[in-house]
Amino acid sequence: IFSAMLALPRVLCLPFFRSFPSYCTGPHFVGARQALSSAPLQQKQSLRSTRPTPLAFSTMAATVTPAPSLRVSVGDPSTLSSPLELTTTHIHLNVDVDFERRVLRGYAELQLKALKDGLTTVVLDTRELTVRSVELTVGSGKPAPASFAVDAPTEALGAALRISLPSGTTLSSGATAVCRVEYETSPSCSALCWLEASQTDGGKHPYLFSQ
Repeated sequence: IFSAMLALPRVLCLPFFRSFPSYCTGPHFVGARQALSSAPLQQKQSLRSTRPTPLAFSTMAATVTPAPSLRVSVGDPSTLSSPLELTTTHIHLNVDVDFERRVLRGYAELQLKALKDGLTTVVLDTRELTVRSVELTVGSGKPAPASFAVDAPTEALGAALRISLPSGTTLSSGATAVCRVEYETSPSCSALCWLEASQTDGGKHPYLFSQ
């Protein structure tokens, strides 16, 4: 749900933040391209017929043409974040699962690394989230509340979460920061799929999986 979104950071194919490369660069698609390029001609047709099914979704995401007003990422039109400026090196999730309300509540803690000088803002991708608070730790400093704003949502890319560094603070290339976002998903969150107990094989417990 996040991604930068948070360079994720993009969190994510998870119901949180996003900051990873576009879907079509995932291992399934890279593997398919390598297989096609290295296979003998007589085998290529059969290899094409066994391409992973997520390809259709990735192709759709990669060919979205955002409205001119959208501030999409340079080099990656599938995100509102800035993966060429900031990357996520580690993500820690701590969430409670509420099966009755069909929501997740908790926080995502992202370890970020700057890829260029002069950064003053962290931009993460979100979709259908209520952001409660944001806390930033820059370098070896202490955690401190950070000001943030969530842009109006877009159908194709969700909403950008823009987090401001403390006044007078910038990140230089190679510098690190930790961003902790407390949030709650919505029952309609498209990254979460909820099943009633009756829909499962065992029939005793509800089930949740994320995309």
